[in-house]
Amino acid sequence: MASKDVTTTLKLETCSYSEMKIYPGRGQVFISRDAKTHVFQTSKVESLYHQKKKPAKLRWTQAWRRNNKKAVANTGIGKKRTKTTVRSQKAIAGMSLDDIEKKKAEAAAKRTNSKRSVALPGKKN
Repeated sequence: MASKDVTTTLKLETCSYSEMKIYPGRGQVFISRDAKTHVFQTSKVESLYHQKKKPAKLRWTQAWRRNNKKAVANTGIGKKRTKTTVRSQKAIAGMSLDDIEKKKAEAAAKRTNSKRSVALPGKKN
């Protein structure tokens, strides 16, 4: 009896023309005169190889997808850059930019003074 948690792994090959997966029991092996082995997924792929058609010119091959930036693989791509927004203060109809900056500075000074004057209930000055 086989246990449930035992899994078998398939040895998948890749087609040397289309770069697609070839499952066991599928595909043909061609050994060229220079002793290189080529594994083809289908007879169509084998025929195209022997006709010396470039895989990069056929839209359904991985080579074409890679050349035309359709591939999903993230090789060589780093983090996507994002633009940081820079806040800029502009003058409002009734106030100039200098007046606005003075008011901001006054408000900040008032806040720090009020924080210093108010003591926490558990602390002694």
